[in-house]
Amino acid sequence: MKSPKRFLLCLLFLCLSLQKSLAFAQPRSPQDVVKLFMQVYGTERMREILPYTLPAFRDGLEPEVWLERDYRAMKALGYAHLDGVIKDVTIKGREATVVVASRIKTIIGTVRQTEVYRLLDTEQGWKLLDLRTEEELIEAPPLWG
Repeated sequence: MKSPKRFLLCLLFLCLSLQKSLAFAQPRSPQDVVKLFMQVYGTERMREILPYTLPAFRDGLEPEVWLERDYRAMKALGYAHLDGVIKDVTIKGREATVVVASRIKTIIGTVRQTEVYRLLDTEQGWKLLDLRTEEELIEAPPLWG
């Protein structure tokens, strides 16, 4: 009789441990949300960022419509986020601004740019409100070699 009880107790402990681990894997700060966005945007994992976007960020589109539109556009551009370094984080009340120096790849070449993310602290955590791109420098491949 002790064996089934032990098994159930171990199973319960395992489930609680996994739930706690998954909770810590969720973005907990504006920087975490931005890092996740940089990792998944334009990839097959793009769906992972949906819970961290607000309608204003998605141009008012429903999540699935925005996902399909942007995923197709990024694939057509040959988009890949190569790297990004967070340069500044400012939190004022419920709004945060995260400034990132990024390098992306597209069909026209490598682009160095400054990305300015605005986020809002909601009851469900930090969510993307806006993204502006500034200071773009295109490192186009030579026209002839």
